[in-house]
Parts: sequence; C-alpha cells; structure tokens
Amino acid sequence: QELREVEPFLAICRPLGYVPVWSLAQGRNAGTLSLVRKTNNCKDWTAFTLGGSLTLMMAAYGLDKDADLVKLVQDFANSSSAQNGSSSSNSGGSKQSSMMAFMKKQPSASSNTSSAGLPSPTKHDAEGRMQFLRFAGMDLLHTYVPNNGRTVESNLRRRSFDLAVRRFLSLRKRILTEAGDAARPIIWAGDLNVARTHLDGTHHAIDPATGKVTEYWTDESKCYSRKDVANADMNRPKGDVGIPGFTPNERLRFEQILKEANLKDVWRELHPNGVVTAKVPHLGRHGGSDEQSVWNVANYTWRGTQGRNQAMGRYQGKGQRIDYFLISDDDVGEDGGNSRVVSCDILGYGEERLGFFAGSDHCPVGLVLNSGGGDGNEKRTNSSAHAEHETDYDTDDGEEFEDRKLPATKKAKVAKDVSAGKEVIDLT
Repeated sequence: QELREVEPFLAICRPLGYVPVWSLAQGRNAGTLSLVRKTNNCKDWTAFTLGGSLTLMMAAYGLDKDADLVKLVQDFANSSSAQNGSSSSNSGGSKQSSMMAFMKKQPSASSNTSSAGLPSPTKHDAEGRMQFLRFAGMDLLHTYVPNNGRTVESNLRRRSFDLAVRRFLSLRKRILTEAGDAARPIIWAGDLNVARTHLDGTHHAIDPATGKVTEYWTDESKCYSRKDVANADMNRPKGDVGIPGFTPNERLRFEQILKEANLKDVWRELHPNGVVTAKVPHLGRHGGSDEQSVWNVANYTWRGTQGRNQAMGRYQGKGQRIDYFLISDDDVGEDGGNSRVVSCDILGYGEERLGFFAGSDHCPVGLVLNSGGGDGNEKRTNSSAHAEHETDYDTDDGEEFEDRKLPATKKAKVAKDVSAGKEVIDLT
C-alpha cells in the first residue's frame, strides 16, 4: 500500500535521475526511503542493519578475514543492544521488508559473508529503520529512531537503539583505522527523535533574573492530558519522564554519541541562536495579523496538528527540532574555508505548516555540500524528509502509537548519575 501511494512521487523523481532505496516493514509508522542520484561517486554499496553495515565496510577494505574484527562484529550483531536496537531479526521474511535498491551487484567479498558468520548487508532491519550507503568519498547513515514512549519497555527499546548506534560508530572507527582511512567522513541523517536542548522546542522560557530555563515539553502535566498522565508507567526512571525526545536520558545519550563519534549538528553549528527573520507573519488560529511569532520561524522540523477540538489540536502552534544532519567534526569549518558544508536549512515553518511540509507533520532539512570540502567544486544537495511522526501523543487521526513490546521477562532497573554524566542500566 505504501509503495502504491508513493508511486506518483517516484514517477516524477525517476526522470530526474533519482532511484529509490527502500527498507519497509508491514505496520504503521515504520520504514525508510533514500532517493539517490546515481553518479560515478556512488559505489553501489548499501546495507540495512548496523551489523550488515560493518560487514560491508570490512569487505570494502578486504578486512572480512581479519579474525579480531570478525569476532568484534559477530559479538555486536549477537548482542542484546544490536538485536533490540537495530531490530536485526527478520521474522516474517520478505513480508517484513522490501527493497528497490539502486545497486546491481554487491562487492564479491560480501557475497561470502554468510560463510564467515558475519551479518549480511542485504538483510533488513525488521522495522525498516535504517540504511547505510557507502559513497566514494563518504558514508551515509540514515535512521528512523524509535520513539521513547512512556513505558519502561519502550524506554528500554529506545535505550538499546541508542547504545547500538553508539557502539556501531565506535566499531566503524576501528575498521577505518585498521584500513588506514580514519579520516573518512560520515553523515548521520534522519528523524532522530531527540531535541538536544531547550532551544529545540517551542514555548520555553528563561527567567531573566536567574537564567533558569523552563521547558513546555519536559512538563508532562502540560504536554499530556489527564488521561495520558494517569496511564503513564509510574515505574519509569525520573530520567525518562517527559515528552519523548526531551527526556534527560535521551539527551544525555545523544550528547555522548556526538562527543565520542566527533559529530557536529550541522544546522545548529550554522544557526547557534536559531533563524532570526522578520519575514514570517503570525498565521495562527488567533491571527491573520502581521504580528511576529518567534515560534513560527523555521527553527523546528516537526509541527503540531491543527485540530478541530482541544484533544486533536493540543499541540497546534508548537514545534520541535528532532530531524538532523550530523557530520564529521572536521567537515564543518568555523571559518567556512575548510568546510564541506555550504548550507543547511529547515524548509518549513509556522503552525499552519507552511513551506515544504507536503502533508506531513515533519518538514525536510536541506543540506548542501561541496564535493571536495570547500574547494569550490560542484555542489551536492541532500535532503531528509519524513513521513508522519511516530508518536504516542499527537496524530492526525487521534489514534495512539502502540509500542512493540519487549519480552515481559526483561525488566529494566535504571539509575542515572547526573554528576558523572553516566547512565547505569541493570537488566535482570
């Protein structure tokens, strides 16, 4: 059904030279799509799980026979974090995922990975949540990160995904170092379902006297209805309380990943204080006037639904920045001279979802790169657009997203040590 619905869009893209790379899952709010302009810069390599991506890299460098690396990747693929985080199990076979890939063949080394016990690059994430594309001059990791939800089980599922990505990036660095290609850049893009700071959510306030920040999105009494609050899991750790994407634990893990992998948040690097403009009028339900609204400016990638009633329109006029382009640290030069980045912009704005929302509650983020890193060569454009936001608090039809439950026997006891900047997980 999803393929049929999107076919008119693809029919426009194909004559322009773009081909689709799919990873889909049966079910709601899942799947990823990349549109790739096939050029000489594309090595026609792609993978659909984190473990398969590591196999692909090892094959590219002829390291798929290295016993130490093979053992590390096997352990990663078999670990609980990789299984729960990347959903690498593929129960249901072809019914669970499908692909329309641009590549015609895989490198010869990768065709024998099954005999070596390494995860296959062609095996899909069971929910279609990730793609890895290896280009001539860089890697692209495209993910649709699970929503944190409001239960202990969904919190654990999200935590496992984050830890799997963190370990994947560490193993990628190890492989590149062994191959003598440690400086190879990577872009991590997609709906990452986390807001880094209060600046990434509307309706925050700062006390001018004390500097204390108050966030609308971290206060469940404001964000959720009474029914939602009553139904929330009271056993959740304090660090997981709040609207998904704004909890302390999610933010802590995200910052750890950025630091360890030397990744920069491209849009925030270019717009440290957000976009400041006098050209966006206030077009809300109370308006039509020329009054300016700071929350209407193109600083947020997700916008709340306009509703016919309070329940449907609870988040009308509110926004979040939860879609990103993250890029290797060295590729974002402060003076622009050594930067691979030309521009990065959020392409939608306003509570009426103006600009390029195209029927979604997310708008794209547009990233323009220099092909050679600030050398003035031909520019490439990547964009990240998303389907309806996976959420348990705001959908167009008023239905709630049902988290995929983890086994009931797996319980999480979580303690967060803020002072040490660590999150301790005890699984029993």
